[in-house]
Amino acid sequence: MKRLFMLSISFLALISCNKEEVKMGNVYSEDGLKVTFQDFNDSRCPQDAVCVWQAEAEAYVKAEHDGETSDFFWLDLGVKDTVFNYEVTLTEMLPYPTADNHKSKRTAKFLINKL
Repeated sequence: MKRLFMLSISFLALISCNKEEVKMGNVYSEDGLKVTFQDFNDSRCPQDAVCVWQAEAEAYVKAEHDGETSDFFWLDLGVKDTVFNYEVTLTEMLPYPTADNHKSKRTAKFLINKL
């Protein structure tokens, strides 16, 4: 029971790290790292459709730290990537696609951990 409680607390801490939605073209900054959300690719199945494939969402980002800037790179939803000794994860992309909004701009949420 104690282990389940600790896992629940850890999960809540993880999902609450970034409540800020970052709009395309804007910068998210945490713990000394800046991440610019430039573009997106969202092939997730729309909520109001039936799909037969596993799809993905990804953000096109660049990172800045101490005057250095990375090249732009694709960051897949839920997958960790390392840049400038930081672990960056795209934790959410909103809104979830529907048949009506599949081309609309997205906002993103990121989790940044210093290694």
